[in-house]
Parts: sequence; C-alpha cells; structure tokens
Amino acid sequence: MDCIKSAEKIDAAVNGLTYYAGKHLGLKSSDKIYARNILLDILGLPAINDCAVDTAFIDGLPVPDVILEPFGEFALEKGLTDEAGLDNFLTKIMGAVTPAPSIIERKFRSVRNKNGALAACDYLYDLSVHNNYIRKSAIDKNIIWRAEKENLIITVNLSKPEKSNAEIARLLAAPVSNYPKCALCEENLGFAGTPRSPARQNIRTVPLKLGGEDWFFQFSPYVYYNRHCIAVNREHTPMTVDSATTEKLLDFVDYIPGYFIGSNASLPLIGGSILNHEHYQGGYFDLPVFGAPVRDKRGFDGVTVEVLDWYNNAVRLRTSDRDAMRSAGERFIKFWAEYTDADAGVLAYTDKPHNSCSPICRKIGGEYLLDFIFRNNRTDERYPEGIFHAHPEYFHIKREGIGLIEAMGLFILPGRLSTELKTVEDALTGALKNIGSERDNKHYGMVEELTASFGTANAPETARRLVREYINRTCRKILECTAVFKAGTDGFDKFLAAAGVK
Repeated sequence: MDCIKSAEKIDAAVNGLTYYAGKHLGLKSSDKIYARNILLDILGLPAINDCAVDTAFIDGLPVPDVILEPFGEFALEKGLTDEAGLDNFLTKIMGAVTPAPSIIERKFRSVRNKNGALAACDYLYDLSVHNNYIRKSAIDKNIIWRAEKENLIITVNLSKPEKSNAEIARLLAAPVSNYPKCALCEENLGFAGTPRSPARQNIRTVPLKLGGEDWFFQFSPYVYYNRHCIAVNREHTPMTVDSATTEKLLDFVDYIPGYFIGSNASLPLIGGSILNHEHYQGGYFDLPVFGAPVRDKRGFDGVTVEVLDWYNNAVRLRTSDRDAMRSAGERFIKFWAEYTDADAGVLAYTDKPHNSCSPICRKIGGEYLLDFIFRNNRTDERYPEGIFHAHPEYFHIKREGIGLIEAMGLFILPGRLSTELKTVEDALTGALKNIGSERDNKHYGMVEELTASFGTANAPETARRLVREYINRTCRKILECTAVFKAGTDGFDKFLAAAGVK
C-alpha cells in the first residue's frame, strides 16, 4: 500500500488510519471527522486532502504497524518527536482514533450479555491488539519452547527492548512525578506519558466488582500467554493476600468463567514487581501447574484437597460449594501466614513477616478449583537474595524474582540470553574456540559442562537442543529452590496435618 507507506503522503496515511479505526476499532462514521481533525492537530497540519485507500488491504491487517510507519517517519522528519519519544507519539496517534472508554465499556457489556464473558473478553483483546496497546509484533519476537520432560514453558523475553543511551539520558534528566502513582493506576487511562512512564492513550479497561470493591479489567500490553489479563483495584492500595482474597478470586471466575485468576504473594522477593498496588493476573491458558500430577487426596473443611506433585509446595482445593471454598481458602491463607516449623527452616516471623502464598482460582463447569503455592521470603548470609529464591549458581540464567507466573511453570527469561546463548552454541559447534574464563564470562561453567559431555563438533541444531535442555534443567532446579519444604522431607505433610487437612 504505497500511499500509506510513503512519508510524503501523510494525507493518505491519515485517511488510511481513520478507515482502519472504523474497520478494526469500532470508530463510528459520525466520529471520523472529529478523529481526523485531532490527528491534524497532533501532526501540526492545517488541512488534509482526501485520498483513496486500499480498503481490502486495510481490512486484512492484523496489527497497525504498517499504518503507523508513515506517522513515525513524518514526526521524525518534522521534529515533532525524537527516537526516544517516538513510541509515546505513536501511542498518542492510536489513542486519537480509539473510541472513548465509555463506548468500549458499553460494547463489552453488550457482547457479554449477548454472547457470554469469553466473547466479551475476545472483543476487548482484539481491540487491544488492533489499537497497538498489546504489542503483538514485539511479542511475536519472543523465543518460546516447551520443556516436555520437565513440564515447563520457557520464554526469552524480547518484547521489551533495552533502552538506548539517548533514552537513558532522557530518563535521568526527566523530573520525577507521582502522577500516576504507579503503572497500574486508573489514572493511566489516556495518560500522555513521560520519559519515565509510557503513554497510555490507547488503553481501554472495563469495570468489575471483586469482594464488594471497585476493580477494573484489562489485558497486559506484553502478554506472556494466551489472553494474559490483569484485574486491578481502583484504589491504589498495597498487595495483600488475606481473608478477603478468596472472595475476590471467586467473584472473578464467576464473572469470567473459563479464565484463571491468581495473586502474587504479597511480600518482597516473592511477590512480583509491583507490590504497591493490589492486582491479580489471569488468562485463558493452561499453565504447567494445572497439569501437575496429584500425589495424594485429602479433605479440608468439606472440600477435596489434592496434594500436587510439583516443584514447589502446592495444593489444589476442589468443590462445587462456593461458600465452602471461600471458608477453606480463608483458613488456608490465615494458617500459612502464621505457620512456623523451625526444624524445616520455616519461620513465619523474625523482625518482619515472611510467609505468603499465591492463590490461583478457576471455575470448570460448576466446580471451583483453588490452588495454593506456599512461599517464604526469608534471607540469610548465604542467600541474601532469598533462601527460597534461585540460588547463585543459576543467576547466569535467571536472577530476577520468581513471581506468580513462574511459580506456575512459565519462565520469563531475560532478553540478554538470546545473544549470550548463541555464544554457548558456537562453543558446542566449534565456531568459537575460546569463551574466556569464569571471571569474564557468566556462562563459562555452562560451556565447560556441555563441551565436556558433548564435545565441540555438534551440528547447529544439536547445539541449540543441548543448550535448551540445559536451560530446562536449570529452570526446574530454580523452582525446586523456591520450595519451602524440600522433596524427600515430611515438612509439607506436617504442615498440612497441622492445618487440618486429613
């Protein structure tokens, strides 16, 4: 579509984008002139000439990338932004042609009432892809594979590129603001962004009630699995896993049956990256822990308790009785928060609390399923980043915290590995003769181990397989590190008995 791609034909780009918005975003015909004039103001143009667009081409676009290209080129050429601010500028462009939040809310309710919750979520997801809030093109660059033997999913996250030197310099010079208070706050809706905060003119959310409180629902801009969504408390209140959590999770799965919803543990080191704003993560996806074998079945407060054969310590509660599930969930959360077993190295308190858990709720048919993964964030001199965290020998693969998603078996590894592991593969094929020493290469031990076992004359595809199998084993060992009660001990059974699980 030459007229849309051409930087000098910005008239065609504006006409093409307003048509795209009508086709893919639900922009009403009566709002197109209004949206076009907003675009002209953003672009600093006094007027626009009509230009025929290739409607068949635009109808088939899965993402707006090609539509946005000429806007970016024009903005850079005219000095409307620089490379560091280009992403925020293009978000402003897409926000101008995305229908207002109230319109999206009404449409979501209409689709849900007519076709059900899953169809309504599909509508909001598709809108979020088409208006570039979900960066599908960036997400598609992520490297992902299944570790079948370990029952894990491994991803190397390339969808959040590292900042350039210019962006870093701009960030350091930018003033600090407390508006919005965090990246999850409702005030991000329509926010223009700053050098420190991404623009959010194109985000659209829908309201929901959880535990009698006002929350809202949105999709994650960098989805890690199918329909990766976030439920956010409208109040900027800290993360907590307490007696009210189970009720909120049950409300969510009643509202959107088919999706799972889970909470990070509510303490530092084990609680994800945002602890200052209560939120849950969910989606329409079977994470590895959902397929974990059951090693034992017991009972607790009138519900079935399945003890999972999983790398960390996890149980699954099952019942069709919502009240019984709420009561059992509340008791489990409260009991674990106070549980100490000094013989097993589990201390609920020292100078601060250490026990929290990740509850994950689903509704299948008429049955509620509530998983608990038990966590502890204690540190000591040997493990200052966490006794139940990845141990230092695994930091070359993953040093960041192990939150809800990874505790459930989906590993999100840093993007640096995409290039670093190529060096390891080259050592296995003989293309790289010297990887340095342990002092100057974090993967030296990995190379030493793999080349000692498999030599340096492997085919490229074999080298890649060997490297991935090494990563699979490492991720399994990291999850085993997070187990509060280690395999082969009776500590977990002792805890379950103390909790009243019979």
